[in-house]
Amino acid sequence: LTSNGQGSKNPETACKPYMNNIHFLNFLSFAINRKEICEARGSTPTQEYFSDNYLIDPENGISYNDTAAHKAVLADRYNETYGFNETYAKSELIKAMDEVIVPLANKGAFSSKSGGSGAGTSNNPYLVPIDMEWMNTTDKTEYADVFTYITKIFAEVSSEEYNGSYLLALSQTGGDAN
Repeated sequence: LTSNGQGSKNPETACKPYMNNIHFLNFLSFAINRKEICEARGSTPTQEYFSDNYLIDPENGISYNDTAAHKAVLADRYNETYGFNETYAKSELIKAMDEVIVPLANKGAFSSKSGGSGAGTSNNPYLVPIDMEWMNTTDKTEYADVFTYITKIFAEVSSEEYNGSYLLALSQTGGDAN
């Protein structure tokens, strides 16, 4: 992503505009198959932000997750699949593409796979970058399946709705928790 269409010209501190778009964020959320990811690791899936140990009323042992307010937040978030819904993820991505990604591409904000002429075609798609900075050095390989459906759904929407003109470019950095 270049400085076109960005608030900051410093790529180290610039927030990608689509990462501030509710539809793009919904796409990311609904494209994560928490059940598959957790069960592959012997864990219990959830889409809760806080564990049940986070007590909103510690004197009475009431967890935030048990409150009406929390239940209302998750009411339309596909609880039966822990938030995973490919159809809705595609719908949200199309909205994000139309609202922010396509306009950014039209401003020249994205580089393309091969550079040069023909940018924004199926042979030379625009690269839509997402940077993932893992906390631990092993996380990059141990949790790569987090992006399985994100990349799959993005590719399908790009192909079906935008003639393959866009490619999700994941950049994963293995962190260092020390």
